[in-house]
Amino acid sequence: MDNSFIKLYRKIQDNWIWDNPLYLKCWIDMLMRANIKSSSTLINEHIVEVSRGEIVFSQRNFAKRNKMSRQQLRTFLKKLEKSKMIRVKSNPVLTHLILVGYSTYNDSKLT
Repeated sequence: MDNSFIKLYRKIQDNWIWDNPLYLKCWIDMLMRANIKSSSTLINEHIVEVSRGEIVFSQRNFAKRNKMSRQQLRTFLKKLEKSKMIRVKSNPVLTHLILVGYSTYNDSKLT
């Protein structure tokens, strides 16, 4: 594990995620697992380009990691997308998300 960090602003308390501990945990998990810099990864014999602020994962594994059902995860992802917090890149094999405004949470400046 590296020594990097994410910024978490107090205004998150005004977001709907704050009212659901499971959603809050999943959101923070996504922020912490998102790429800090662009890279390529090999998944099922396919090279996938993952840019800064993006995350690629298996819904089954992510749901298990966060102790939730896949349906709960799908509902959460739809809420995030509707709230314009994420954009989904279509892929039949895995979930590829763009975290909108990622630099707000992971910028080198401590503002």
